[in-house]
Amino acid sequence: MYSGPVTVSSNETLYAVAGGAEYGDSPVGSASYVIQNVAQNSVATPTFSPAAGTYSSPQSIAISDATSGAAIYYTTDGSTPTTSSPVYNGPITVSSTETLKAIAAVTGDSNSTIASAAYTITLQPFFTLTASPTSLTGTASEQGTVTLTVTPGNGFDSTVSFACSGLPTGAICAFNPATVTPSGSPATTQLTISSSAQSSSLQPGSRPFLPLTALAMTVCLFGWRNRRGWHHWLLLAVIGTGLGLVFGCSQTSGTPPVPTTITTPTPTPTSTTSTVTVTATSGTQQEVATISLTVN
Repeated sequence: MYSGPVTVSSNETLYAVAGGAEYGDSPVGSASYVIQNVAQNSVATPTFSPAAGTYSSPQSIAISDATSGAAIYYTTDGSTPTTSSPVYNGPITVSSTETLKAIAAVTGDSNSTIASAAYTITLQPFFTLTASPTSLTGTASEQGTVTLTVTPGNGFDSTVSFACSGLPTGAICAFNPATVTPSGSPATTQLTISSSAQSSSLQPGSRPFLPLTALAMTVCLFGWRNRRGWHHWLLLAVIGTGLGLVFGCSQTSGTPPVPTTITTPTPTPTSTTSTVTVTATSGTQQEVATISLTVN
C-alpha cells in the first residue's frame, strides 16, 4: 500500500491500482522512469569572462569549461549552438551589443546545458587629431602653415578648441578657424606659425663712424706735427672731424699714409629646431599632435 513518495534511483516502471471496500479496483496506472547519472555523463556548463553586462568599450570574451578535454561551440547571434557551430579557439571580441551562447561536448558524454551571456556595448564618442605636414623649415621672417584634421568617432559631434606650446622665443601661432565642430565627417583648421625677424647691429662690410674718424685725425696730426704751435693742433682736430670721412687729409710734407681698410666679420648663420605641441580639447578629452619647427 502506498503511504508516501517512492524513491526511483534507476530505470524502472511503476504500476499502481486504487480500490476500496465500497468500490471496484481502478484501472492500472503506470509510469516509466529513466535515471541518468548527471555527475558522470553530463559535461559542465561553459562560463564567460568577463560576465554579461553593460560596457563602455569593446570587450574580449573568454569562454571556459570545467570538464577536462571538453570542446566548446558557440554562436554570437543569439541562436542555439550545436556541435556544428564554430569551435571556440580563443577570446571573442564583442564591439557591439550582442548575445553569446555556448555548449560544451565530450565524446561519450551528454552535451552540457546551453550557457548564455548578453553584452550591451555603449561606446563613448571620441575624436583623433592629425597634422600635415609634421615639420616646417624656414627663415625667421617667414610663416609656416599646417593643416590640422579632427576625425570624429562613435558619433562625436562636439566643439573642439586648439592651443599650441613649445614655440621658440618670439614665435606665435594662430588657428583659422579657432574651433571646429565635426559632424559625421572630419573637420580641419589651418595653423599658422610666425616668428619675428632676427636683428644684427651691423650689416656685413659696413664701417663704424668713430674709428674711421679717429684714424683720419691721427694721420693728419702726424703730417702737421711741430709746424705752427698748439693752436694749429686745435684747428686740425676740428678740420679732421668735419672733413676726415669726406676728403681725408693730405700732408704738406713727408710720405702720404697708407689707406687702412676696416672689415666687420660676416655673422655665421645659425638655426634652431623646436618641437611645437598642438593640443585639441573637447570637454575632458584631449588629443595632441607634434610639429618639428626649424628656423634658419
